[in-house]
Amino acid sequence: MLDTLLLYCTCLYFPARKFPNRPDYSLVVNGFFNKECLDTDPVPHGGPTMQINTELAWEMSKKDLQYHKLHRTPIKLLVICFAFLTYRYAWSIYYSDEDLNALVTNL
Repeated sequence: MLDTLLLYCTCLYFPARKFPNRPDYSLVVNGFFNKECLDTDPVPHGGPTMQINTELAWEMSKKDLQYHKLHRTPIKLLVICFAFLTYRYAWSIYYSDEDLNALVTNL
């Protein structure tokens, strides 16, 4: 029996009707958990077919997962928009804290 688990965070995003179209910009999702930062690949910002469909995963043991659930360690998700060519102009579009207590495990 394996003692290592993968904690997956799936990021799905479909734009709303009035979502602005900025063809020179890209979106990146940053995930922060347990002092680690994971980033997704840049996705072009705007257009009728823009979608973010990606996963972030952290590897940990069962004991570590129980520790983080007990101490209510959150997964922080941050969506950043930046200029694709210069990487200089960046601003936050969305921020979310996800709680691990809602996580159901069959261990």
